[in-house]
Amino acid sequence: MSETNNIEILWDEVRAGSSSAWTSLVLQLSPIVYTVGRRWGLEVADAEDVSQQTWLALYDSRHKILDPVALPAWLMRVAARKAQRIHDKRLRDNTLPAHHDPAEPALPEDELLALERLALLHIALTHLDERCRRLVHELFLTEPRKSYEQIARDFGLKANSLGPIRIRCLIRLRRILQEMGL
Repeated sequence: MSETNNIEILWDEVRAGSSSAWTSLVLQLSPIVYTVGRRWGLEVADAEDVSQQTWLALYDSRHKILDPVALPAWLMRVAARKAQRIHDKRLRDNTLPAHHDPAEPALPEDELLALERLALLHIALTHLDERCRRLVHELFLTEPRKSYEQIARDFGLKANSLGPIRIRCLIRLRRILQEMGL
């Protein structure tokens, strides 16, 4: 099932009152929401507050939002507004963390969009089968980087057979991302 179809099905079930669909939707899209607060420079507790407030706002608006494909972007916008309020309040009250630079500008729209894409990539990865998810993670997301030979050994493969598997996994990931509108 594609990510987009999955969100559509879950959203229809949420609007019909399914608590298990709500839980699944929150688990699936939480990385998007939480990351916004952290990108605003908020401490963990404040970012968690932003997440909770955003999910409450979505729940309260569940009968007004008709297009489930727009949910990730809606969540990002609401979370950004809530994070900015907390950020501005901390700035006014002079309670920002010591490492925060008050001259730092608010999160620009292009950074917010890049952040959304990164979170959607994370979600898309969860829809790959276990082998592809592990392979993409090992090839592109693990630090320090491993050699092709080491990754092949970890997967019990010869190095020359890793390339075709990588290509198939990346094609699947691209298809998922395209279905998500990226």
